[in-house]
Amino acid sequence: MIGLATLLIAVGIFLFYAANWRYMSPWFKLSQVFALIIGMYGAAYYFLAMRDDLVILGRAFLILGMISFGVCISLVAQIYHISAHPANGVLIWCLGCVAISLVAKERWGMYLSLLLLFIWNQWECVVYENANFLFLLIGLMVGFGFYYIREKIGMILLFFVSILWLYEGNVISLDQAWRSIRRIQELEAYDETFVIAAMLLHLPIGLFLVSLSRTLEDHAFWALPGKFIGSTGWCMLFLVFLSLSWPILQNSIAMNVYDWMSYAPSMFVPLEYLGFLIGATCLTLWARRNGKNVNLLIPSILYCACFLFIPLSKGPELTIAIHLGMFAFFFGMLYASVRDPIERTYEKWIGESLVLLALIGKSIGLLVMGAEKEHFFVVYGVLALFFVGICFLISHLVRHLVGDEKYSGIRLRSVCAILVFIMIYALSFKMEHQELWAKLPAFASNLLIIFVAIMVFLYAYLLKYTQQKGTLIPSAIILGSALIILLITGPGVSWIFYSLAFNFLLFILEAAMIYYSTIINSSKLANLGIICVVVHVFTRYFDIFWDLLSGSTLFLFTGVVVMLGGYFLEKNRRKLLKKIQENASIGEKP
Repeated sequence: MIGLATLLIAVGIFLFYAANWRYMSPWFKLSQVFALIIGMYGAAYYFLAMRDDLVILGRAFLILGMISFGVCISLVAQIYHISAHPANGVLIWCLGCVAISLVAKERWGMYLSLLLLFIWNQWECVVYENANFLFLLIGLMVGFGFYYIREKIGMILLFFVSILWLYEGNVISLDQAWRSIRRIQELEAYDETFVIAAMLLHLPIGLFLVSLSRTLEDHAFWALPGKFIGSTGWCMLFLVFLSLSWPILQNSIAMNVYDWMSYAPSMFVPLEYLGFLIGATCLTLWARRNGKNVNLLIPSILYCACFLFIPLSKGPELTIAIHLGMFAFFFGMLYASVRDPIERTYEKWIGESLVLLALIGKSIGLLVMGAEKEHFFVVYGVLALFFVGICFLISHLVRHLVGDEKYSGIRLRSVCAILVFIMIYALSFKMEHQELWAKLPAFASNLLIIFVAIMVFLYAYLLKYTQQKGTLIPSAIILGSALIILLITGPGVSWIFYSLAFNFLLFILEAAMIYYSTIINSSKLANLGIICVVVHVFTRYFDIFWDLLSGSTLFLFTGVVVMLGGYFLEKNRRKLLKKIQENASIGEKP
């Protein structure tokens, strides 16, 4: 109730002066200003210092005093018609709140300071298009205040406000650099190199945040904020791969980050890149010296350093570098999260979640691109199939290296099985006038080469060294057959060939799922395989026989067929589940 009263009084102060300000004389206005501040802080002092039973009331007046300070700043500016930079008033208000909060150890005052910091920064960045580097100093002061009163939630909120400032400052600085370079080089089209640079900056920034979280995780106060910092860093790295792995480049010049050193207006970009990269390196070495596991950070830093020299253009260099980095990132996140004995469960959850998000988003995205380019639907569908297959093989590789006890990978491989079914199912419909894969755009042809090379390498390694070949051989048959179909694809190939080939692959996939469910004693996988069979047969039936029979005859005949098929499937499903339960009860292992 006291908190609600404080809010109501604060709003009332604003409304009172807004409604009656013009009717007051100048001397009365000025006296009101000082009386308001002195009254609020005097009441706060009385209840905090002279009374021990009404501390919460003193805290309320202390907050009202901070709010009154901001009101008085604007009132004095109106009295004397001060037309200076108006955002500076919010800055002064923020500094005053920080000072009072530190003296009184008032946490809600620090939250008010954080809100004012956010408003001031947005005013500077959005309205005045100012990169606002002064934010660093003021942010450090607010951060010190939260640390001084041991407020973890406030530190987390300050971190996200700082990330927002970094984004806005980068956008403003890159835009100014582009305008200067455009004027120097007399460029007409917008150069998307700056979009790529803005995304690539996430690499060193993300690594800096992750390495910072490594150094903070042993401190009691920084344990919770460190988790948010580290999680944000990993998400930034993931954002680079997910955003730059698409053919978004149309107007870009072959310029790398290192080349920008020759352009004075754009010095901010490489300096920030190098600064965060050096900072991440130093923090990683410090964490390693203190016995932290940095096996994933060291290769990530070396990978990040390569982009100082890779051209940021639509050539194959960037495409290859991004996709190789993406798959290495997937493997590293899965492997490191289960290999590291230190309890960082949030990283294990983040790692698998990011891989699943990329797996679903990238595969579905490639399939949608194929739907937009109708004559390349088979090619893009097979590319999506290959991407899912590589993620499946990466999961299998991690399982082989760390063992079933630490990583089963059942969730990731189940999602892979569902996506493979969706991809092949989409490709099993009627498709005409499909173009040769050799006529693909450069981006897609580069992807095809990369995907095939990675799959061949992973299959060669796993088939040679792993003992768990239960799902490797069926997946190799499916992906190898898809590659053969892709090579045969062309304008002269009938749609019947695609339909028969992909429907046959669907039956292989469904049979493999049901068979493998008996090997690992998984009733869920068995039910999933049976559902896939039902969906496949049912939809294919209507697709083929709809034009051959009349509507009433079709539905009657279909009802009888489905009833018999359902009886057969349910009978065999019960037998299958009973066998799985018996195997599980006697302790059989996969």
